[in-house]
Amino acid sequence: MPSAIALFDRDLKCLAASEGWLIAYAEKPVDSPGRRRRIDSELSVPDRWRDAYARCLAGETAEVEEDSPVGQDGRIRRMRLTFRPWHDTANCVGGGIVMSEEVTDLGAAITATWDRDRQLTAELAVLRRLQRIAPALVRNPDLSGLAQEVVNAAVTLTGADAGTLQLVDEHTGDLRLTAHVGFGTRFLNTLSTVPRGQPVCSVALFRRTRVIVEDVSTCAFLEGTAALEAMLQAGIRAVCSTPLVTCSGDLIGTVSTQFREPHVFSDGQLRALDLLAHQGADMVAQSRAQLELRTQRDHLQSILATAVDAIITIDNAGVIQSVNPSAERMFGYTAAEMVGQQVSMLMPELDRSLHDGFLTKRFHSGMPHIITTGRELPARRKDGSLFPAELAIGRNDRQNSITGFIRDISARKLAEDRLRESERLVGIGTLAAGLGHDMNNMLLPVRARLNALSSETNRMSAQGSQNLTAITKHIAYLQELADGLHFLAMDPEQTDHRQMTTDLAAWWRHTRSVLTKALPRHVKLHVSIPRALPLVGVAPHSLTQAMLNLLVNAADAMASGPPDRSPKIALTAAMLPPHRVRLSVSDNGCGMTEETRRHAFDMFFTTKPRGLGTGLGLALVRRIAEQPGGQVHIDSRLDHGTTVTMSLPAVAVNERPALRMQAILSVRDGRTASVIRHLLEGAGMDVSTADAPGDADVWIVEPDELTLRAARTWKARKGVNGRLVTLGLPRTDVEHADWRDLSPLTIPDPNDLVGLRSVLTIASSSG
Repeated sequence: MPSAIALFDRDLKCLAASEGWLIAYAEKPVDSPGRRRRIDSELSVPDRWRDAYARCLAGETAEVEEDSPVGQDGRIRRMRLTFRPWHDTANCVGGGIVMSEEVTDLGAAITATWDRDRQLTAELAVLRRLQRIAPALVRNPDLSGLAQEVVNAAVTLTGADAGTLQLVDEHTGDLRLTAHVGFGTRFLNTLSTVPRGQPVCSVALFRRTRVIVEDVSTCAFLEGTAALEAMLQAGIRAVCSTPLVTCSGDLIGTVSTQFREPHVFSDGQLRALDLLAHQGADMVAQSRAQLELRTQRDHLQSILATAVDAIITIDNAGVIQSVNPSAERMFGYTAAEMVGQQVSMLMPELDRSLHDGFLTKRFHSGMPHIITTGRELPARRKDGSLFPAELAIGRNDRQNSITGFIRDISARKLAEDRLRESERLVGIGTLAAGLGHDMNNMLLPVRARLNALSSETNRMSAQGSQNLTAITKHIAYLQELADGLHFLAMDPEQTDHRQMTTDLAAWWRHTRSVLTKALPRHVKLHVSIPRALPLVGVAPHSLTQAMLNLLVNAADAMASGPPDRSPKIALTAAMLPPHRVRLSVSDNGCGMTEETRRHAFDMFFTTKPRGLGTGLGLALVRRIAEQPGGQVHIDSRLDHGTTVTMSLPAVAVNERPALRMQAILSVRDGRTASVIRHLLEGAGMDVSTADAPGDADVWIVEPDELTLRAARTWKARKGVNGRLVTLGLPRTDVEHADWRDLSPLTIPDPNDLVGLRSVLTIASSSG
């Protein structure tokens, strides 16, 4: 349209107008664009312009936008009018110049620009929203929360009524619903797991491209499917599904928006969905990776937390970087006390320089990996105590660090030393049992002949009678020694202490020969055990082994005592109220330090040189005392001596165990059987006569080939708790060897009452 310009005076009378003005604003049609006419009566300023014109007469420039009346072509136009003042020769405002231009197309363009601005603003808001999620995702990956944010953003961008996000199951390849908005439970159940080739989202996944359905009722690939029926029931009429593809090209799922009316998607909406899908896919993939990493890290932490071995990481300077809970428990330090310190803090002083040299040599050796397994070394706890450890190490080249795996092998060393000590004790026990057995076998016929000689003393000279008395005395001493070896050979670990008691005075008579022989000749032993003391609830052989350890330790302590002091040991027993018996071993030797006294009962703790002591002696003493409910205590002063006191439970006559030991006699000679029964019943046993031992504790049997098989079966069943006594010796050397394998006590001559009583006393005390 030609330019529309008109000139008005101060009274709003039109003085001149262009053809374009006349076309747009003339009240009557213009015949010809070039025809001159009077226009002052034909054109006037409408009232809606008066305010703007008044500002113009005041010297301002004013603008007005309006929809103009229908022109000659019948079209509504959007017009912009500009009012400018004009001046006369006196420089006064004579009126105004009004210019009009059509801005209909420009308005549409501006509106479109505004729409694009709004779309871009919405897209920018979504991106900023996702960017705000990203830092939180790094700190705390939340896959479901992130997926929900992506769905909400998709609904916001497209103005949809609902939205879903489904991720590919890594194992089955199916789509699994992860986040949603705007749906009820019934429809969500159909989307919880979507097999390949079904609804729109699965088609988009299969095609790896966006799938748009503007009206589901006219979609060919949905026709007749359960998915279409479910969508119609949920009120869905339009769907857009966009694949989630990461920057590395991995297809991880789809994001979909749904409308309740048929919908045509704009290019801006689709561009925004593309941007959201790409960024959302990367963030979801990152979240998955973070979750997987966290799962692996948590799994590793659980392994480290529950590992029995201490796991310590150090740098190339030997500074501790990290420790696991087992290291804290093993060494007694907290993690805060160890991290940042030299690893040599966990080693004895003598090993620290060696360890520093070891690290330096290994790190500068140029070896690609450092692996050491099974290296044994001492380790040091916070309290200064040492323990044996096994070390395995490996180097991490990327982090330039070493990880050490430390295992406390105290239990293993304990088991090994126990095995060695057990083997040694078994050997000693076997030797003692064999010596005692052979000594009894040799002493009994000697005693029988001495008894025969004693009946003829009236025919002997005085010198012969004296010699016979001396021989009898020495034989009695050898018998005590044999009895003591029997007590020493028995295993205290396989004793039922609930059924065992000891008369201390009688016990000392049987064992003094063995125990005193364990002391050096220059050591004086004083013994005070009153006869009136009650029985104690400890097996005789267990007490023998405990006292042997205490006496040997006392003798060793005096060897290190002051050279001008006469070595003395006292073994005393006394009653302690209300129902205890105190049994003490005192020496005047070197004494103990407080540290030594505190650890004296620890397994394998010893102050003796390696090879001369196992550290098991006092631990055995404590175990023997505590098994029946007793206690053991050490009093010691450095350079003054030591007293070890066992407090043992006293057993009154009416408190003795109700369960009596059972003995079976398989002896043909009635007189001999009667004597044996009398002696055993006097020792508190129940005695029966039978051909087979049954479940008896003691079986006295005449050894022959017929009873050998029954004896083997019975000993295999009863073990150390069954005592076999043979009346007489086997007839042949072969039978003697077979019977000897069963370690029986032997009574060669039942007419030797002293020997018979000695053997039966041993048998009745060891059930």
